[in-house]
Amino acid sequence: MNEMIGTHRVVDLSKKLYPGQEKRRLAVRRYLAVKTDDYHSEMDLMSHLGTHVESPYHYRDEWPDVLQLPVTNFMGRAVLLRLDHMAPRAWIGAADLDKADRGRVEAGDVVILTSPYHSEPFVENPDDQRPNLGEDAARWFAAKRIKALGWGDGVAIENDIAAGKILHEILMPLNVSFIEVMQNLDRLQDDIFLIVFLPLPIAGLDSSPARAVAIEGLPGFRPEEKYR
Repeated sequence: MNEMIGTHRVVDLSKKLYPGQEKRRLAVRRYLAVKTDDYHSEMDLMSHLGTHVESPYHYRDEWPDVLQLPVTNFMGRAVLLRLDHMAPRAWIGAADLDKADRGRVEAGDVVILTSPYHSEPFVENPDDQRPNLGEDAARWFAAKRIKALGWGDGVAIENDIAAGKILHEILMPLNVSFIEVMQNLDRLQDDIFLIVFLPLPIAGLDSSPARAVAIEGLPGFRPEEKYR
């Protein structure tokens, strides 16, 4: 069932999280605050949990954390690149991105990647067919001057640690943030839309779980329109 704001479709792109059931640490303790007679919660969680936003601080102490980046870094015009033409386990190159893009990505955009191949991220799977991100793709994104890069279970970053490190070290000095472990990309009807993916505003966080939301059909954020 689609959620709507007026006439605009809303697609939740976030992984739902359940304490005690995640592979990474997540605990919530609810308690009664006696003085105010209401309930509060204590949370114990990892910064890279579920759908999460990685800041440049993830890789270097001198690079900005989630609170030091402008809030506008976590929202904007998103372009979904469907890598439908790629062979299994192939490396995503500039030519592949050009073919999926068709000239739509502009400076300051958020680029979201998906492919026909799916495998749970960060879990060893000998049948994993996802295409891989590395240096060639990173230089394409840098040349386009995007502000964020996201993907779900259709693209791999973790199958080659050295290549994943290069991707971070090319893009994060440019204050590009990453949105990892996105969900429901198959529910998107538009390839261009408004996206919002706000991290917790806590100083010193290298990464934060986020609620990533796409809103389709807004004026200025429709496939047939330009937005600057």
